[in-house]
Order: sequence, then structure tokens, then C-alpha cells
Amino acid sequence: MNKLIMMDGSSISINTKLSLWDLKAAQNDGLISAGFVKDIISVGMGSLNTDMFDIEKINVDDIINLAYVCYKNGKSEYLEYEDFMKNISLDLAQLMDLYADVLIGGMESKNNKLANSFKNVTPKQKNKSKKKSRR
Repeated sequence: MNKLIMMDGSSISINTKLSLWDLKAAQNDGLISAGFVKDIISVGMGSLNTDMFDIEKINVDDIINLAYVCYKNGKSEYLEYEDFMKNISLDLAQLMDLYADVLIGGMESKNNKLANSFKNVTPKQKNKSKKKSRR
């Protein structure tokens, strides 16, 4: 995942490959909780032997703020937190995809069991525009 969809339909580039330093800096800035890394390991380890993960173990504020951390990652110029949050929709599927990509180190997640388990429990958004099928 390398883009987030904004409220106006445009996209903004992100980098889900975060270093431990990036996570510690985000913790120090108050963007993610002090237990975020522990929570990632806990969710990941609990999912190794199953096709599902325990969604209740995930701190929702961390997932939401993780979008900003990934957006800001590696940029010298970026929107301030408030401006960014005003322009990102609450799209659970998009946020869970981002979280899954961060969990696996920003690598391609097509064949990753953990990332796929996130996608399986994420509610699908209904497409509001009806496309005509061509015959």
C-alpha cells in the first residue's frame, strides 16, 4: 500500500515501511501509544496459528494515527496533523490495509497470512456508483 484516498477522492502517498526509530519517534510525539509495538507483536503472534486475529486487541487511535505516521514517513514537507486528519475519511478497509502493511514491514501482502486475515474481517465498502456492464 503506497497511497491513501482523501475526502475529495484524490490520493496522497504514504510509506508503510517504518523503522523501529520511526515508531519510537511517533510514540514520543504522542501519535501512537507506548504499548503499540507490544500490541503489534501480540496481535501478530496470536494470528500465526489461525486465520483470524483478535480485533479487540487493536487500539483504534493507534490505527488512525498510524495513517499520519506513514504519511509523514520520509517526507521533509508534509501537512500538519490536524490538516491531514481533516482530509482523510474514516475508511476502515483502508486503515486496516495500512495497519496490515505496517505489521509486515511495508512488504507486498498478497500472500501474507496475517495481512489476509485483516482483509477477511474488514467490512467491504459498498460501491455507490453503478457501473454498466458491457456485453
